[in-house]
Amino acid sequence: MKAYIKYILAAVLTLPMLSSCLDEETPTNGLTKDQLNTTSGTIAELSNAVAKQMISMGTSYNACGFAGQMIELDAMTGQIPVYSTGYDYFMYFSEGNYLGPTYAYSYDTWRLYYNIIDRANRVMKADSTAASPSDENALYVGSAYGYRAMAYFIHAQLAESGYTPMTRSQWYDGFNKTNDAWMFAVKISADDMTDDSYWSWDNFISFMSSETQFGIGGPVYKAYREIDAGLYTYIDDADWRKKTWVSPDDAGDISKKRNYTTILADSDFAKVPAYAGLKFKPGDNNQSDYTVGAAVAIPLMRVEEMYFIDAEATAHVDGVAAGETKLNAFMNTYRCTATADDPTPYNCSESTLEDFTRELIRQKRIEFWGEGLTYFDYKRLRMDFTLKYDGSNHPDNYQYNFDDGYVAPAMNFCITRGGEAQYNTAIINNPDPSGYEAAGK
Repeated sequence: MKAYIKYILAAVLTLPMLSSCLDEETPTNGLTKDQLNTTSGTIAELSNAVAKQMISMGTSYNACGFAGQMIELDAMTGQIPVYSTGYDYFMYFSEGNYLGPTYAYSYDTWRLYYNIIDRANRVMKADSTAASPSDENALYVGSAYGYRAMAYFIHAQLAESGYTPMTRSQWYDGFNKTNDAWMFAVKISADDMTDDSYWSWDNFISFMSSETQFGIGGPVYKAYREIDAGLYTYIDDADWRKKTWVSPDDAGDISKKRNYTTILADSDFAKVPAYAGLKFKPGDNNQSDYTVGAAVAIPLMRVEEMYFIDAEATAHVDGVAAGETKLNAFMNTYRCTATADDPTPYNCSESTLEDFTRELIRQKRIEFWGEGLTYFDYKRLRMDFTLKYDGSNHPDNYQYNFDDGYVAPAMNFCITRGGEAQYNTAIINNPDPSGYEAAGK
């Protein structure tokens, strides 16, 4: 282990590049079942198998790898209300139903992370039996340690120079390719889309983009993903991120299309409902061919998160004013359009730590909409959230409210009864949360 410590950070931060390089080592869709169940493959092949788990399909339709988990977590915390529920494959995460240990959803979550851990362990085992360690092997082993740490949710706070927040042009360039802000990402290629799966519609872009013809979240099936209406009202007009979502004043009006960066035809823009997101676009702006449109990079960690972590931590250590100074600096430097008359349009000036924290989390929700991070903030802070209110854009069955100081029951994932819980008798499982959300209405 000591021989590879120095490679872990470098390996984690270059995982997006590693995925592409490793695909050249194994030009097929992955290792065979026999290869996966042994450690007879090369370390490079075994390392490739770890990366492949990030995009492996589960048993339920929504389980499209780690990207599917991101959507589940945002659906669970009310971050991405859906316009029409007819094709909402994440409805049970929004309702808080069928998430107990006997259901496929908890199994898919367990399977996703434990398969990553298992494949990472195979890399480490193969290296331990190698005749002699090498720098090349060290990179693969470092990568495996990075994946395993992520799967265990051991979040290391990385402070790496060279990363800068996304610019306005990068933000509106489709949010589907790596850049100087993305510290950790997963890349999907057409070769990853096996014929025996549902890749034609079961993928991140299908669910999250309003601008495809093949996708569930577009004008064909109308499961548009929206920003919470209440949260939208907090976005300052000077904040250029506001055009990421269709304003209620512009929805249905073709003449307002010019206000947005969109690849939608006029007729399709006219169908897009208020609050629908335009953040994620198909690869190469291809709206019809999923093998191109769904072949994108998906961010797992961006440097912007470090700015928010720094501001929150500073408020706890050095006082609210110091934390506000850092939050204001980030917003005015990277997210708001300054003018001569108003050089600092964003100004957080809360008087208490609680109020400052709420404002900071609001800005994080806007910044990381659709990226699955709000779940972790809500859970660690035991923060209340309100989805039932006048003007709510959440479907009726998804509307519930939870008090401050508690964790919504569905946010405590169950360990599948058919996996870990079956063989590890020491486990005390979480209760089935089905129905508890209804009590919060």
